Amino acid sequence: METDINTDYLSSPEGRVQVSARSFLKRPGRVDEIAGLVGTLVSGKVPFLTGETIFVDGSHGISL
Repeated sequence: METDINTDYLSSPEGRVQVSARSFLKRPGRVDEIAGLVGTLVSGKVPFLTGETIFVDGSHGISL
């Protein structure tokens, strides 16, 4: 996730290469993308969803 703490690194050539190599989306995630999922889950719009692990990692976990 891109945050205030790691913005400089993710903007550097080294950071861009590392993110591009490990993500199908070729970019870090954004906080608003996590917030969108959380907002949907707490809205009650998916009441049948229970006990799930939802990976919001831009496929980072499967691209190794």
